[in-house]
Amino acid sequence: MASNTMSRIALARPVVSLALCALAACGGGGGGSTPTAPPSDLSYDIGSARLLVLVDAPANAPTVTGRVETWEVHPPLPEGLDLDAGSGLISGRPSAISGTRTYTVSAANSLGSTSCELELAVHGPAHFAYVTNREDDTLSIYAADARSGALSFAGYSSAAGESAPAATAMRPDGRFLYVANEGDGLSSATISVHSVASADGQLAPAALGTVGVGPCAMAFSAAGDRLYVTSAGSDEVQAFAVAESDGALTPIAVPVAAGDAPIDLALDLEGRSLWVIDAGSGSLTTFSIDAGSGALQAFAAEEQLDGVPSCIRVAGRDTQRVLVAFADSDRLRAYTVDAESGELIQPVEYATGLSASRLELHPNGRFAYVIGQDSDTIAILSIDPATGALARVGQAAVTTIATELRFDPAGQYA
Repeated sequence: MASNTMSRIALARPVVSLALCALAACGGGGGGSTPTAPPSDLSYDIGSARLLVLVDAPANAPTVTGRVETWEVHPPLPEGLDLDAGSGLISGRPSAISGTRTYTVSAANSLGSTSCELELAVHGPAHFAYVTNREDDTLSIYAADARSGALSFAGYSSAAGESAPAATAMRPDGRFLYVANEGDGLSSATISVHSVASADGQLAPAALGTVGVGPCAMAFSAAGDRLYVTSAGSDEVQAFAVAESDGALTPIAVPVAAGDAPIDLALDLEGRSLWVIDAGSGSLTTFSIDAGSGALQAFAAEEQLDGVPSCIRVAGRDTQRVLVAFADSDRLRAYTVDAESGELIQPVEYATGLSASRLELHPNGRFAYVIGQDSDTIAILSIDPATGALARVGQAAVTTIATELRFDPAGQYA
């Protein structure tokens, strides 16, 4: 990020509110058994609404004077929304994006009808971004516009136990945000757990866990039921079980030694292996993950990398590849993951043109992005889906020294 007080970013998967513009105050409807006059004065609780795809719309109730026998709407409501034939209530979950449009709802009986107009639009899912501020031990909350990706400030959050927040991770279901706090850097640190409000992205403290000295990277299992944390100050990696209901952390066994100053980690997509790089000795360690408990066990001897690694990521699906970027050179080393044993084999190195502070992958798995050390440039590399070969295809300039890059889950914005 541009400010040196913002060190880590987490993006929430679709956890977004409806932006609603309420018009006339309205209520129920109905009348006697036999109409004595046509219905009149029809209105709805919500006259104009921006809805979100795959998010339940608020129930929209009508108010009308007189007895109603039939309800109709023209044109048909956006896909996924329904007009109740008996009450006129509009509800449902939009299933497709649609532009702003005016819909006319009519309430009728044998003596006549009345109508009113509703303005509805269905947008793609928006997201929230969370940025750590080390100077005042807070988190900044930004809302991402569903159409443009632009960020707008939505508030601050802080919690007891948060001191020098260093890393963030969002549980895959978007319900909880985890913040690793370095504290004084000399003693055991904490991980604070925040629940994420689906309506507006605001955070509420949910739990607090203890971790080793100097936590600097976290990674979730694909199911979100386990969290792995590296602690550079105590040279270890810790596995936690994650409670589904409140996100609380329970240590799995004891921390496992992980080289000298482990700074980053990555899990394979099947949850069988975990890889850790350390900056002190410049090594890569492979751990096996117990399928039942999630406990870690060193799988092979540390591999010396002949350099200072800065970041590690896993790319590919049918054939997984582990990518390691270096802080002291423009090398990017790619390993193939043996499908049977989980071993790293066939290392190949590529030139990125930049010594790397960060490495990130596009959600579609077809591109890798290298942020240069103390640089305002990001190198862009393509990843061949068949062979895994990388090739530099361009670069992007930013307005200041870049330290972090994250994508929204759809890969539209960074």
